[in-house]
Amino acid sequence: MVSSSQATTASESSSNTDGLDASLPSPPGPALTPSSCSTTARDLPATATWIHAGQSRSLSDLRFDFIYDTLSHDAFFKLRLKVAMLKSKTKPKPRGKPNKGTKGNQSTTLFILVPPERIQRLTLGDHEKQFGVDTVCLRFDLINPAKIVGPKQQPEKEQVLDACGKEGSDVLDALQSLAQATSLAVYTTLSSRTLASSRLQMLCADATEGRLKSDAGQANLSSLYGGTGGDVMCTSAPADDNPPSYHEAGPGPPMPPSICAGSHKRQRGISDTGSVEMMQEIKQMREWKSEWRAELRTEMDQMRAEIKSEVRAEVEAEITTKFEVKWKKVREDLKSIRDKLDELDHDHEELTKQLGDVIDEVDIKVENAVDVGMQSVRDTLRDATLSIDF
Repeated sequence: MVSSSQATTASESSSNTDGLDASLPSPPGPALTPSSCSTTARDLPATATWIHAGQSRSLSDLRFDFIYDTLSHDAFFKLRLKVAMLKSKTKPKPRGKPNKGTKGNQSTTLFILVPPERIQRLTLGDHEKQFGVDTVCLRFDLINPAKIVGPKQQPEKEQVLDACGKEGSDVLDALQSLAQATSLAVYTTLSSRTLASSRLQMLCADATEGRLKSDAGQANLSSLYGGTGGDVMCTSAPADDNPPSYHEAGPGPPMPPSICAGSHKRQRGISDTGSVEMMQEIKQMREWKSEWRAELRTEMDQMRAEIKSEVRAEVEAEITTKFEVKWKKVREDLKSIRDKLDELDHDHEELTKQLGDVIDEVDIKVENAVDVGMQSVRDTLRDATLSIDF
């Protein structure tokens, strides 16, 4: 008998296709395949906690898979665990008579799927490093609860799956509670080599902003259970502790398999009319949300454009003012330099004139001195000639 505390480990053989996803097979150990745009993490140990009806609930020994592509914004989040189930093969009896048949235990994988379209906000929460230094806490705030997926019932083979023992019923009871919770915390181990802190923050931002969409392969339930496919299990609460059995309740419309805890009998579902109305309301709420996001993005774009325009105008005005002040100072400096050059030109002219006057005066004095000297020489020669004559 296997319960939530005895969930599958990484050492289990991949040949057991009871709960394996054909599009995302589980290898014998954690397989982490990061790339430049896409990150895929498989078979990570995990624990999930949530609050329902004012009580804290949890499931441990889970395995966690997720994919995230930053280019295409494809993503998906998946938890899985093995539960001890009873496989009954019975033949229906007339109403009021008990069923008899052979029963056998089997370990069945159940999936907890979190499509990104259901995420309202994804944040990183506090944790106690229960998985070591690489422990992270992904806190999901959901628009709609997570999907609980089990194997398809096979009414044509008269085969029904029910919980085995108290532990199996406790696990199904916890899943029943989780199927109604809109806040979920997943604790797992994720090294920075697999998903860097910056990309993890980007994942949270993309999920919160609604940019992510489900990966087509992961969202396809027909790929589960070795290709036989899975069904979303019933998420409505049981009407009472001892509801009538399937055969006692009489024929009715086909319903998904129930996971009502503490009972091996099928649960009555809501009417088709109620289901249609609920789906219409959900569809309308999603349309409103899409419209609101589109309007919000439009307003944000307008505000961004207005702010950008105002900032640009203020910057241009400030630059123009500073340029004018600088240019005025440059013009004043140029005028001062021009005035100084004019003064130097005037001084140069004065000096040139004075130098010319000095040169002229020197020339006159030199000429006078030469004339005096020549006259003295002539007088001397004349006197010398007279002396010779006598």
